[in-house]
Amino acid sequence: MKKSLLGFLMLFAGIAAVQAEPVNMIDTYASGIPKGWEAFGKGGSCRYENGLLRMTDNEMKFEWGIRKVFPISQPGRYTFTLEVALPENCANAGRMKLMLMAGNRVGSIGYLNQARPGEFVKISSTMELFDKTSKITVYISGSFNETGDYYIRKADFSRAPVKR
Repeated sequence: MKKSLLGFLMLFAGIAAVQAEPVNMIDTYASGIPKGWEAFGKGGSCRYENGLLRMTDNEMKFEWGIRKVFPISQPGRYTFTLEVALPENCANAGRMKLMLMAGNRVGSIGYLNQARPGEFVKISSTMELFDKTSKITVYISGSFNETGDYYIRKADFSRAPVKR
């Protein structure tokens, strides 16, 4: 009895510790941008292709990407994670970056630096917030002075409590 109760409590503590939600990147507007997101910068595009979101950044002089504001209600350690791959026969293998921002604060920056076509890798950005903040903005973009072409198949946004 003690063993099963301890296991249950550990399982419950693990579930309560991290609250994750999948983020829909497949349901898109006619422009190809995922619903609820907006484009920024110049020279890029999104489109739904082969069951995946394809982001293409064709402009060397400008950054291009998409962003979305996520409302939050409490302090915590917030993480946004993407599974990303290069398309087959990819000619634009620049770096993709992922960043969280809250006000003028910037979280860690996740980069897709090395990937092979069709091989999905995870990139993430994390930010710890201790004060009352009502929103976090997620930015997904190519890098300045590079072009890039990427597939996104999965995205998650999660919160874990933080201790001061």
